[in-house]
Amino acid sequence: GWWAFSQVKALDWPIAPEGAQAAAEAAAVEGEARNILTDQIRRGLFSEDALRQRLAVLKAWQRANGDVPVWIGEFGVYRTFAPREARLRWHRVMREEAEKHGWGWAVWDYLGDFGVLQPNAPDRPFDTQLLESLGLPPAAR
Repeated sequence: GWWAFSQVKALDWPIAPEGAQAAAEAAAVEGEARNILTDQIRRGLFSEDALRQRLAVLKAWQRANGDVPVWIGEFGVYRTFAPREARLRWHRVMREEAEKHGWGWAVWDYLGDFGVLQPNAPDRPFDTQLLESLGLPPAAR
């Protein structure tokens, strides 16, 4: 899945299918990995609709199984390589979709490569923009 692209740098999100080639080139992906990435973007897999469709499959499963509770854990975007604005957008859409369906959720993780804290700051403050994308109130210091 998506983790296979964890080493891809500077990949925006969402990406319109017509921007596939430019996005793959900007992400400095080479060889077969570029072909795979370009194909997936062209197929619309890096869009908000694609994320919603994947979650709709989970919603259908939930309904088919007696509306069992759903909790989505360990979701996130790798901060080291992802453009900041893309990371914030993806978290917002993911959280909104989970909440729309009544699902619990948790980001992965607190301080590490997916964290809600700013790791390089001396006092490790919360990333207030990420908290906002997650619909959480600003953290008290």
